[in-house]
Amino acid sequence: MDAANASALGLILNEILTNAVKHAFTNGRSGHLSLVVQGSDDHGTIRICDDGPGMPSAAPGRSIGTSLITRLARQAHAEATWEDNAPGTCVTITFPQTGVGS
Repeated sequence: MDAANASALGLILNEILTNAVKHAFTNGRSGHLSLVVQGSDDHGTIRICDDGPGMPSAAPGRSIGTSLITRLARQAHAEATWEDNAPGTCVTITFPQTGVGS
């Protein structure tokens, strides 16, 4: 991944992790947060899941945070998807892999 896309990906990860801590673990609530990174020759995925109360029933993308994540993902030629983790939320970022020096 080139530097410009890597910077956008870093901002995406920061926003997702900040949202998880802020919303899933409010008032000192304990819980679990997982981050899984996988890659293949053509794409990589980062999946972040928490076991918090989950997202409101309103569709993701309506909050400032999810809008920011969606825009940054577009900038990095990536895709962000949200899923119910029952309990909690999972966000998966899928992005293209580029070779070293590409």
